[in-house]
Formats: sequence, structure tokens, C-alpha cells
Amino acid sequence: MNELAGGCHAGGMEAIYLALIATLDIGDDILIPDPGYANYFGQVRMVHANVVPVPLSAANGFRMRAADVEAAITPRTKVLLLNSPSNPTGAIIDPDELAAIAEVAVSHDLWVISDEVYRAFVYDDDVRCLSIASMPGMKERTIVVDSFSKTFAVRLLHEGKVVVTPALGFGSRGRGFVRMSYVGTAQATAEGLRRMRAWLESL
Repeated sequence: MNELAGGCHAGGMEAIYLALIATLDIGDDILIPDPGYANYFGQVRMVHANVVPVPLSAANGFRMRAADVEAAITPRTKVLLLNSPSNPTGAIIDPDELAAIAEVAVSHDLWVISDEVYRAFVYDDDVRCLSIASMPGMKERTIVVDSFSKTFAVRLLHEGKVVVTPALGFGSRGRGFVRMSYVGTAQATAEGLRRMRAWLESL
């Protein structure tokens, strides 16, 4: 998989915007968890696509379920947006359910935008927080959104990233490559890279 940098105030929203314009055309539908991060809805409107909510139940700990995803699919659905760990609920989709969601995505030929900016903030060793990109058949259809600024606690870095398969072909979709990136200060960039290196060495 390849990485494209995309900056934003929270470390990932412009990265998500890149993913949206790469996968959605005007009038397409995208499945979004509800409740979910409010900015998702505004960004979808910016690309003139339609939000189809996937209801999350308090009884299920606000975890997305494959059955609910499949029930929400329309003839115009092109994309499923996942957010695990979730903002604002904190819910983490368990591996078995994530595998079932992956099967739905494959069977309906959906792209998945997986917002994983909170993956570094899981403190329970008994909880497995997996990326849907690790599931069979998903590497080729998943766009992973991550954040340097959140992961490494560098507020002024304002950098996110999009991890995509080369098969996505941003350029071949007629939109060309779009790069949105800005950095508050050189010192913030250096500090972010230092923390990233320390984190990688600790693995």
C-alpha cells in the first residue's frame, strides 16, 4: 500500500476529503455510522454525495454490525466509512464483526474508508483493535486514514496520512493527484518525526 500525505487541523479530515473525492461521484451514497463524527456529514455534502446513516445501538455498545451495514446499502452505495476506535463513542469493532463487515463490503463491491486516527489510544491489553484492511480481500478496497498529530501528540504538526492501494488510481479517476498539506512550524515537524521514530523503535 502507498501513503499520501494530507494535512488538517485534527490530523485527518483533509485526508478523509481526499478519500471521498477519490471514491465518490455526484449523487453516490456513502454509509456512515450514526452516531458518528459530525464533520463526516459536512464533508460528504462538499463532494455532493449522499449520507446514508448506519444506526449504532447503545445496547450493542455503539459497535457497527454487519447486518446493519447490509440493511443500509442502496443501489447507489459506493463507500462505507468506518471509525474504530470511534469518535465520539469510543467503541471498537471486535474482530469477528469486522470480518463480517469485510465480507459485506466485498460482496457488494464497496470501497471502505477506515478512519483509524485513535488506534494508538487503546489501553486495554485484552482488546484487539484491528484494521479492516487486514481482512481477506480488503487491502485492495480499503483507504486507511491516520494522524501524525494525534498519534504523536504534536498539536501544531497538523499532519494526517492516507494509506491506499495503488489500484485506487487517483489520477485515472480524472481528478488527478490532490495534495493538501501544511505544517505549523519546522520545530513541530521535527518533534513529530522524533516521536514517530521513538514509537517505531519501541515496537
